[in-house]
Amino acid sequence: MRIDPTGAQDAADDAMRRWSTTGQVQRLQELLARVDTDLYLGEGKTANLRAERVWAEIELSKLDRMQFSFVQGRSMRARTAIAWARDDSTRRRTLLDQAARDVNEMARTGAPWALANATLLRGAIAEVAGERERALVSYDHAIVELEAVDMKLHARVAMLRAGELRGGSEAQAQAREARDWMSDEEIARPDRIASVMAPSR
Repeated sequence: MRIDPTGAQDAADDAMRRWSTTGQVQRLQELLARVDTDLYLGEGKTANLRAERVWAEIELSKLDRMQFSFVQGRSMRARTAIAWARDDSTRRRTLLDQAARDVNEMARTGAPWALANATLLRGAIAEVAGERERALVSYDHAIVELEAVDMKLHARVAMLRAGELRGGSEAQAQAREARDWMSDEEIARPDRIASVMAPSR
């Protein structure tokens, strides 16, 4: 998976131009693509401001009443808040509290895939907050939960995060296994993909 961030933004522009009528579904997908690109580039603040601005439009459209869109949107908001919190110590607590609220809303849907993703993001929140043990517990649980719902890439991100945070030879092997799996899937930058799915320190 060779990713060209600039090309990704251009592709989003081109896709939106091709729609004869742009609805909120297309708008949500455009936003997610742009936010993921921001996160890939390490631009947490840009991603969060973009997410907050356009998600307000989506709420007005009632698209957030659809479970899939609701969970996608809450995950997006949480991930961008975590990424910004990582880079801004003065706003960290406020941003992590915001992320926790969004993650809790994801979990309230009760959907197994949303619950598993919420566990992964709780690990990221704890890691950025400096709560190492809590982060490790969440990451370890996330690996099991994500595998159970066949979210294999997310599970490998959880493995990578747990291995990097835990340290030691066994943990290093765990992180290496996650990176090797991603490389086999032709993901050129596992660290950048992990920053999209679960921003961390």
